[in-house]
Amino acid sequence: MKNFAIIGINNYAQKYIKIIEKLKKEGFANLFCVVVRDRDKNPKQVRELDDRGVVVYSSLDKMLNYCQTKVNIIALPVASKDHAELAGMCLEAGYDVILERPAAITIQDVHQLLETQKKSDKYCIVSNEFLYSSSINLICNEIGSGRLGKIKKIKTLCAAPLGTDFYNRNNWGGKLIVNNQWNLDGPATNYCAEVLQNALFLIESVCSGQITIKSVQGELYRANEISSYDTASIRVIMEDDSEIFFVASYAVDATIEPAMHIECENGTVDWNFDNEKTIIRYADGRKKIFREQDIEQRFEMVFRDAITVTTTRARKPNSTLETAASHVLVLNLAFESAEEIVTIPSEYLQKTKNNVVIQNNQEILKKAYEKSKLFSEMDLPWTKSSKAISAQNYNRFPQSSKLKKLMKDTRS
Repeated sequence: MKNFAIIGINNYAQKYIKIIEKLKKEGFANLFCVVVRDRDKNPKQVRELDDRGVVVYSSLDKMLNYCQTKVNIIALPVASKDHAELAGMCLEAGYDVILERPAAITIQDVHQLLETQKKSDKYCIVSNEFLYSSSINLICNEIGSGRLGKIKKIKTLCAAPLGTDFYNRNNWGGKLIVNNQWNLDGPATNYCAEVLQNALFLIESVCSGQITIKSVQGELYRANEISSYDTASIRVIMEDDSEIFFVASYAVDATIEPAMHIECENGTVDWNFDNEKTIIRYADGRKKIFREQDIEQRFEMVFRDAITVTTTRARKPNSTLETAASHVLVLNLAFESAEEIVTIPSEYLQKTKNNVVIQNNQEILKKAYEKSKLFSEMDLPWTKSSKAISAQNYNRFPQSSKLKKLMKDTRS
């Protein structure tokens, strides 16, 4: 049985706690301790943990000092801006780690984490639950086997009406910079990021054999009164000239479930988050339809994989820092390409009770997805075009003078 520690007690941490409770009944896991920085704000949860014999620490430092021989794996459902620092601390202290996506905010932080992981000889598992999904693995098998042939293009789409409540839930939502740190919060980083990560994984890792990123062209916009972006269109060109197209927004009046359309040499795949319905259409006219039977199980599989690999040390986990690095690289290059976040003029917006919506945004997003067009390629009056940025030798964010000035102005 593996002893777990969790940093935090609310939001995603609650999901982690429930998963560990289930695995405890099977004899695989035990929640040994939790870090709660402010016990007074969480009296009910702390009391429940105390009653169950779970040790509650007030800081990560204390937990790292006192639990070295008692805790095996530390799970970090924390703010994205804190991923690199906290994961690095845990690895250096000799713990295996489960880290939420994105692995870090900047590519240099990912590289530093990789160095720390190598020196520590521990695992850092990035919680991309879709890598444990039957539907994504089915797609991988069909492409990897050659039945669908090489991937030519993957289009991705996602939208959710997230506004005031979403941004006010913590001190970093919707912010570009927090406490003199890059935060870069938005659809490609947070909610909606999974379809971009799925596409990168399908091309880079399992299906096409380590194809790397050639260039990224990104457009970033804000409708809400935030410092970061709430709407994005991003084009990624891979070294084999395959393409990933990502379009997403929070400035909508209704949800568009995450979706992918994959164009291959010998057929197409349509994947939708709703029951993870997958439709494979082969060039010879055959069709295969699949629905995920147990959506929640994929979340558990991250923990089950962590338990297995940290026990046997015989293989790497499915989701690693290496596979997560490309997501951070795309995010950074999209900002370099856009250079700035364009504020959409008020005449093209509509205000709802809790959100600001781009006029006709549902239709705009669906058309962009269908045609694989960046917003500036659609004759929309509020857009600004951008240039593709090469990924070659890119190892530090930011490099754009405009982005550097943003950070300098924040610090001054």
